[in-house]
Amino acid sequence: KWTLVSATVQLSGDNQQAPKGQMFVILTMRIDNNSAQSFSAYPDYFRLQTGDTKTVSESNTIPLSFNAGQTNQTGNILFLVPQGSTNFTLLLLPNASTGATQQSSIAFQIQ
Repeated sequence: KWTLVSATVQLSGDNQQAPKGQMFVILTMRIDNNSAQSFSAYPDYFRLQTGDTKTVSESNTIPLSFNAGQTNQTGNILFLVPQGSTNFTLLLLPNASTGATQQSSIAFQIQ
């Protein structure tokens, strides 16, 4: 179970300044593995869509493995997007190691 805990916008992140016309969106996620099986994610599991723009993460601190029954794991995902964007969709890509055969999404707004 993936939960979006918070979303913030900054003009700098990951020790760098956002290029002109862009901004960083930082997502804090909580992951709860309530299943009886351990699973592994992979670093390129996320996309952030705003309008017609779909981006890969610049960096993240999401753990790569989750033991069975392990809950309340947290991490951040950093994306670079066009400045002024307010409507977003976080895309969680299919991943054979998690058993996810379809893409999942979490829509949110930052005002």
